[in-house]
Amino acid sequence: MKKVFLVICVLFISGDLFAQWNPGKFEFSASGSFSSQYYSEEYNSTASNSDTYSSFTTSLRIGYFITYYIELEPEIMVLSSTIDSPVYSLNGNISYNIKTGSNFVPFILVGFGIGNGMPVNFVGRDLVRTSDSFNVESLNAGAGVKIFISGDIALRVEYRFQRYYQSVQSTWNYDVKDITTSHKVLFGISVFL
Repeated sequence: MKKVFLVICVLFISGDLFAQWNPGKFEFSASGSFSSQYYSEEYNSTASNSDTYSSFTTSLRIGYFITYYIELEPEIMVLSSTIDSPVYSLNGNISYNIKTGSNFVPFILVGFGIGNGMPVNFVGRDLVRTSDSFNVESLNAGAGVKIFISGDIALRVEYRFQRYYQSVQSTWNYDVKDITTSHKVLFGISVFL
């Protein structure tokens, strides 16, 4: 425990580790989150339970700094689960990096994406594939921190808010717009070139 605390203190204190990125520099980043779900329901004294299933979200992005602070971050997010086909989302994000003069760089981001799945709140599921085409829109917003462990490598922790929209035709032939919200915490690593 003391060693972990010492490593954390070194990361917090060392101010010469932050990256000196300039416009035109790239950031390659990979993040992920793991979740496990279980669903139970009781109706008229009858209980039903689901099996436990797991899902893993992977986010791969290539950032490009257009100024010292502003970065374009196109990304692909993939959600794999033990019960559904993979869900893909292509997002175009823009982030603002707050340079603190230390190895901690907070950031905020906003963006828009399209995909083939969205969160569905039934039977304890997370994201499910709701389409074979990319007709699910998503609005992205988030905040996080990049913690530099060397001049060009940073750990990345971020909160991500996503709102999904999909228009579907109901059984009775009228249009329905499904709207769902998702909250995630992603952990990853970034390499700056």
